[in-house]
Amino acid sequence: MLDLHSRIRGGVYGCAIGDALGATVEFMAADEINQQYGELRDIVGGGWLDLTPGQWTDDTEMMIAVAEGIIENPKESVPAIGKRFVNWFQTNPPDVGLTIRTVISSVIRSGEWYESSRKLHEESGMTAGNGALMRTLPVGIVYGVSEFPSDTLVQAHEIARMTHWDVEASATCGLFLNGAFIDPSVLER
Repeated sequence: MLDLHSRIRGGVYGCAIGDALGATVEFMAADEINQQYGELRDIVGGGWLDLTPGQWTDDTEMMIAVAEGIIENPKESVPAIGKRFVNWFQTNPPDVGLTIRTVISSVIRSGEWYESSRKLHEESGMTAGNGALMRTLPVGIVYGVSEFPSDTLVQAHEIARMTHWDVEASATCGLFLNGAFIDPSVLER
């Protein structure tokens, strides 16, 4: 049986490799990919970010920050994760999504994750993107082993809402991790 650190490391490695492969064709239509690359099986870099082969995107960087923050303090991970998000952001990465950029910029001024995230959501109504989901794997690995499934949902919710206040974003993270069946009425919205 793999220990917790090995499971996290393996999950993050798998996502990082997939991200480095997929970053080449991010935002391209299927016919464009087929025309330019055919069947892409090698990590070649390039893409709209002009990445070097093996370089991953902001999604992996933030997932690593989540994993490290949870390892540092699994009972109260948000401050440790937040510190890593800010440190990463201050390296001036090649791509940061608008929601993440706005929230972290606000946090740098205020020090308040949830207030910054909530404020952006109230002002724009547009914080239900998939950025929180892209970094959720470590949450499932660590808290998914809990005998209380609600622990996983609570952690997914709290970590997602650091940047994505919309309940649809945080609920999606919890549902993804638990493989839950969602009420059909949710799909009608």
